Amino acid sequence: MPKSHVAKGSYFKARSRRFLESAGYQIAEMELLRGVRTPRGMVFVKKDQWGADVAGKNAEHIVFVQVKSVGLGRSISLSAAKRAFVAAGPWPPCTRRVIHVWRHRVHAPEVIECP
Repeated sequence: MPKSHVAKGSYFKARSRRFLESAGYQIAEMELLRGVRTPRGMVFVKKDQWGADVAGKNAEHIVFVQVKSVGLGRSISLSAAKRAFVAAGPWPPCTRRVIHVWRHRVHAPEVIECP
């Protein structure tokens, strides 16, 4: 298990990618890395597009996924992830918005559909 928050996020995002690929989806990263100039030099900032970490498509629909992880004995607030999907604007009927919640020592994510 990765130790830092960045490594942990990358680890679970890669697991979500593999989970979707095994279900027959083609995957795209939805995270942009932008450089911001400051007086001390460039600072790189990661920004999710349309509130999603990963997007996948198959013949039936497109799915946008926000990846979250939960440690032992902890709970998670999903309201911020749901708000990010709502703030992205209207969605066509062929799209699904889901949150993958990865719990400690579980081999598949808990998939939560967002309205």
